[in-house]
Parts: sequence; C-alpha cells; structure tokens
Amino acid sequence: MTAFRGGEGTPDRGGRVTGRRDELRLLAEAGAQARCGAGQLILVMGPTGIGRTWLLSVARQHWSDSGLLVRLSQPTVADETTPCP
Repeated sequence: MTAFRGGEGTPDRGGRVTGRRDELRLLAEAGAQARCGAGQLILVMGPTGIGRTWLLSVARQHWSDSGLLVRLSQPTVADETTPCP
C-alpha cells in the first residue's frame, strides 16, 4: 500500500498544478509495480482544494493508457469522520 500526504500544489496560468513532482513520482512508481504484478492500493489524503482530484486524474490517465485497470473511490461522510492511523 502506498499512502502519502502531499504539500499544496500551486495552479499556474495554464490551469495546471505545479509543485507535485514528488507525488507524481510516487504514483508512477506504484504504476510500475502494478505492471510487474504487484497489486497497489493508493490513499491520497489532504484538505479540500489542494489538487487531489487533479493528481489522480493525471495518474489515472497515464495508468489507463499503459493498460492498467484503475478504480477510484470517494469517501462517504462516515469515512471522513473515521480516524486514519
């Protein structure tokens, strides 16, 4: 399992988010491991508005293009109140 809390990304004038190099690298590594047969579960956490959706959409597109099966899930209100170790 891969879990990380990223720093805040900064939108640039083109609508892209910058400052996510480390997070994108971790996601690329998880994709490489999945292509080698190691199942992956990735948990992306952080406050509203820091670019989680953008980050996962970039990763999902890359993974799907490379033939990986990708499933995304969103938390329910109950999940949001459950403490995460």
